[in-house]
Amino acid sequence: MTVTAQVTYHLSPEAFAAIDGGRVRAAGDFVAQITEMRQSNSNVYAAALKILANRAAGLHWMRWTSGRLTAEQVQDLVPRWPVDEERIVRLVGKGKQCHSSATGLIVARKIITEVWPENIADLFFDGIGETSREFVGRDPRALYTNTMINVNRGVVSRDSVQQSAQAIKAFNALVSGESIGTLKKMKAAGVKIIRDRRTGKEIQQEYPPDRYPEVIQPAINISDKWLGDDGTRSIG
Repeated sequence: MTVTAQVTYHLSPEAFAAIDGGRVRAAGDFVAQITEMRQSNSNVYAAALKILANRAAGLHWMRWTSGRLTAEQVQDLVPRWPVDEERIVRLVGKGKQCHSSATGLIVARKIITEVWPENIADLFFDGIGETSREFVGRDPRALYTNTMINVNRGVVSRDSVQQSAQAIKAFNALVSGESIGTLKKMKAAGVKIIRDRRTGKEIQQEYPPDRYPEVIQPAINISDKWLGDDGTRSIG
C-alpha cells in the first residue's frame, strides 16, 4: 500500500499544538491535561485563571478577559491558584441557580480568600442560589441571587468580571452587616454630554471607569446582622 505523506521543515515550535491536535488547543485543553478534569470544568477553570493572571499582571479590569494562555502559562497558574474539581462543580451549580457566571464566582472566591479564610468566604458562596430562599430581608446572599436572576433574564451569564465584582460587593456587605440597595455593574470609561452653565452649549465630558471593588479587610468581630450567632462563631 502506498501512503502519501507531507513533510514540512523549519516550523515554529508554537505551531505544534495546532498540528498535533488538528486545531489550536485552548487553555481549557491544557488545564484538562494537567488536572485530569472533565473538559467542561477545565474550560471554566481556565477562564478564571486568565482573569486572575491578567489581574495579577496589573491590567485594568476591562482587559482581564483579553489574551490567550499558553501551555507554559497554564502550568504555572494551576499551582498558583488551585481549585479542585469538586469546588468547580459546586460553583457551576450555584451559577446555574443564580443565572450567573461560574467563572466569575471562582474569581471572586479566589480574590476574597486572599484576605479571608475559606470558611468565611463560603458563608457567602454556600448561601447563594436556591439556599438564599431561607434568608429574610435584604440579606446580601439573597440580593445577589435575585439580582443575577432578574438582570440575566433566565440565561446563565458569561459576564464573569462584572459578576465577580458584584459577588465581592455582596460578600463585603454580608460580613460588615451593611444594607445594600442594588448591585450595579461597574461602568466602563465613556463620554457624556453636559451643558455648559455659562455658555449654554453642549460639551463632551469624559469620565473614567469605575474601580474594581476591594475586599473588606478582616475585623475582630464579624457582624451578626445577616449571619446570626452561628455564622459569626464560624470565624473561630
